[in-house]
Amino acid sequence: MAKPKAEGITLNCPMCGELAATFNLDLANLMLRCEICEDSCGAEFARDAVAAQLARWQTVFELVAHAAERFGAVLVEEADAKKSKLTGA
Repeated sequence: MAKPKAEGITLNCPMCGELAATFNLDLANLMLRCEICEDSCGAEFARDAVAAQLARWQTVFELVAHAAERFGAVLVEEADAKKSKLTGA
């Protein structure tokens, strides 16, 4: 009986850096194989590489969220000021 072909997962490759690499997971030994560079890594290495990427993106997210919050507050204040001028309130 033939093994069914499993779909891969599309992620950044921690070995070659490809942004849209497709990974296949070998459940027998928990090795991930990149279809772009054809390199394999263990789940522990992949976990550590992804954790490092996530930490960097978390910092970016926090900066963007903070900027959006401050910019949004400025826009609300400007809108309120314009409304006050129009209504005379």
